Amino acid sequence: MKALLAQASRFGVVGLAATGLHFLLALLLIKLGIHALLANFGAFCGAFILSYLGHAHWSFRDQNHSRHSSIKRFIIISGMGFLVNETLFAVLLSRTPLPHELALALTLVTVAGATFLFLRHWAFAAA
Repeated sequence: MKALLAQASRFGVVGLAATGLHFLLALLLIKLGIHALLANFGAFCGAFILSYLGHAHWSFRDQNHSRHSSIKRFIIISGMGFLVNETLFAVLLSRTPLPHELALALTLVTVAGATFLFLRHWAFAAA
């Protein structure tokens, strides 16, 4: 249980850093005039790199995972997470009066919990 809590804490640190990067980069791109959904994709790409490196080398370092398998699985999980992210963000932008900042924050938080479970139990599972 102690190891799981330590791993969840490391995941949280990496996740917060990647989420913070995603959020700030998306807001910057929107401010520069890029459409919110396209900005969200660009920000996702930046956060993806930080997230993979952080999780592979720190969050899940104790799990004896194959780098080759884990990157493929990480791409699949991240891609699916992004599809949920982009869909929810689009729905919130088009069907609610929420400002894009709040819609994006809600979207990012919603996807984070499921991502941890999929990464831990599939992408970085012991080989």
